[in-house]
Amino acid sequence: MTHTFPDKASAEVAAKAELRKSRRAESKLNLSLPGTPDLAAEVEVILSGFRDGVDGTWVANRVRHSVDSGGYRRSVSAEVPPPD
Repeated sequence: MTHTFPDKASAEVAAKAELRKSRRAESKLNLSLPGTPDLAAEVEVILSGFRDGVDGTWVANRVRHSVDSGGYRRSVSAEVPPPD
């Protein structure tokens, strides 16, 4: 962060926002799965049965639905949600 802030409270708010942003960018996921129309961007996705580091809660930031010779598919890009 290169900005100066008028007070400690403003600096802390900005620092926490920057931390949330960087944590979301740390873990990204791209999947291609059989299609279901119930998934959209900004929807929480809970994965299980994959592997450590993948299983858990993600937030979809991009979802594409397509139909091709393989049938109805969806591509999902997701990130770890920001901490509460």
